[in-house]
Amino acid sequence: MQVHEAQFRPTVQWKETLPPHAADVIAARFRKRAANMDYLRFLTWEAASAGNTPVPGETERRQRLTEYADAIRAMQAARLMPADFDPRLTQLLILALASYPLAFTQITRLVTGRAATDPKFQRKWTSFLRKVGARLFATSARPQRGARTA
Repeated sequence: MQVHEAQFRPTVQWKETLPPHAADVIAARFRKRAANMDYLRFLTWEAASAGNTPVPGETERRQRLTEYADAIRAMQAARLMPADFDPRLTQLLILALASYPLAFTQITRLVTGRAATDPKFQRKWTSFLRKVGARLFATSARPQRGARTA
């Protein structure tokens, strides 16, 4: 099967969105990646072959990533995510946790005993990512700047 880069590149009109609850952000990205394994395989191949050189559709892809970072900033402004997290690094964290088990399915199988494509693994990983998101992005439990804690 010959794979063409163009079939994987989303159109420019595609808008990056985040779920309304910060706790669901990582799990939602994982579900999106799991639903499109061919695109994830393409990204993995592209990373291995392109190195640190420009990639096809880089301008459009940077725009989507900027929209994603803007959505994270909006959640921070609404106090739905901690404001002291760098939005770009937060974005990278989300993408890494959502993509790694799928991109490196052999490691996933060795660690968990299940393939990343196994529905049972995906349910369990999604649930785990929600817990991680809830703890990582919890803002109500964080003391305000200058606030004293007991």
